[in-house]
Amino acid sequence: MTSAQTIVTRDRTFLGEPRALAYLAFTEAWERFSYYGMTALLVLYMSGELFLPGHVEHVAGFASFRAGLEGLFGPMTPVALASQIFGLYTGFVYFTPVFGGIIADRWIGKRNAVVIGALLMSAGHIAMAFDQSFLLALVLLVVGCGLLKGNISAQVGALYRDGDGAGRTRGFAIFSTAINIGAVAGPLACGLLAQLYGWHAGFGLAGGSGPFRSAAISAKIWPFQNARQSWVSPPVAIWSMISSAMISGTPIGLALVSTTTPSCSVGSSATVVDAPALKAPECAQRRNPR
Repeated sequence: MTSAQTIVTRDRTFLGEPRALAYLAFTEAWERFSYYGMTALLVLYMSGELFLPGHVEHVAGFASFRAGLEGLFGPMTPVALASQIFGLYTGFVYFTPVFGGIIADRWIGKRNAVVIGALLMSAGHIAMAFDQSFLLALVLLVVGCGLLKGNISAQVGALYRDGDGAGRTRGFAIFSTAINIGAVAGPLACGLLAQLYGWHAGFGLAGGSGPFRSAAISAKIWPFQNARQSWVSPPVAIWSMISSAMISGTPIGLALVSTTTPSCSVGSSATVVDAPALKAPECAQRRNPR
């Protein structure tokens, strides 16, 4: 067996593809789980709880932010305002990767951009646990996704030699499958948890995927070698996984200890319309009519 054949054999250890593809696909699956799980709840959470009296006054900077939006688009109801914020958030999530790619190419590199992006997104989910930091949470999530989203896809392409178009196609097929699994599972799991235990439990599950996401990113630098990568010290990989998981795992605890007043049924459109008139005891009575 030639040395070139040895390299190929050693590289293709995950479904016949480079081993690093497993880490990248796993990371992106959890990132999409987190994103779609959170966005499935976002408009309902804003219109059904956060923008109601008793909550909206606590959101830092919200009065100025709302005045700016209504100056551009006109007066808005809570539902319209929630939909507008969701649209802006989603638009920036898919716009900022342009700048994330520039930053990675010119200054910090793709791997650092992906790790920083994942940690920023985890911090965003931590901030989502508090009314006061809601706008800050959206900013952190947008910036983190901008750094992670485009650069992790570029890393998948970089696993293959320039002439290996067939291999690159197979790699992106596996990568896309992981994306779709995360995108389908996120709304189902987070929505169910929010329905049963409250909004912050659902957001906590979305943020709680951070330990897996960050561990997968960090595990990518565990010492192994292929045609495009070099050996890295094991203590660096171990410390990165531990610190990332500690930081990004915090939302689970925050969700469990959150004392925010629970809202009525998450999935009911009537609840959103009637929400301004609902008090906490009435919510409890609706949930358990006896």
